Amino acid sequence: MSDKRVNGLERAGVLAGLALLVCGYWGPWVSHKAAGLVLLGYDLAEYVKFLGEFRAGTLAVWRGWFLLPAGAITLALALCAFHPALRLRWYGGLVGLAAGVLTSLTLLPPAWYPALLWMPEFRLATVIMLAGLASLVLVPIWRLLPWRWCIRLAAGVNSLAAGGAVWAFLRVKPAIDRVYGAPAPWGWGWVVMAAGALLLDVMAAAAWARRRGGIQD
Repeated sequence: MSDKRVNGLERAGVLAGLALLVCGYWGPWVSHKAAGLVLLGYDLAEYVKFLGEFRAGTLAVWRGWFLLPAGAITLALALCAFHPALRLRWYGGLVGLAAGVLTSLTLLPPAWYPALLWMPEFRLATVIMLAGLASLVLVPIWRLLPWRWCIRLAAGVNSLAAGGAVWAFLRVKPAIDRVYGAPAPWGWGWVVMAAGALLLDVMAAAAWARRRGGIQD
């Protein structure tokens, strides 16, 4: 496979994977007929802090799992959406840039001010947010890397982040149900985000297999 150009099927797969990641992160993970009780993917890092079991230390889950997808998705957009191998037009790159910036900024705490960002409670979120934004700044460098490296890195990071976030969500779901007083309806966001990560894995495997087989596009 040529690192200068991917075929139409792989191009569609990568773009679909990126779209699924973004939609899944921004979509509902807990659904409810009352809009105020719907929990989006980026809500969970803050919401978990207020669960009684988490505050008591009886719910063993790392809150950072809900923060990592924002950085991982932004990195994937920086690595892939602007790479010349995908042959996106300039407005496609702008969509990727906007999605990356907005996804990173979901990590800002509510009613934030500069000093708040470095308090222990928000420090990890701030580091991940800045790392994500920095990856967008480094797009000119990512564009020079072979496509197979970019897609592998994007797939690997998002598999880790999405897998960890879904595992953590399944761990905290019973505690959320107790707060709601009944089993809260499952949202579709976590499934869609996991599907996006899996699709990028498939595209990375395809790139590796075709490169190993010496197939040129």
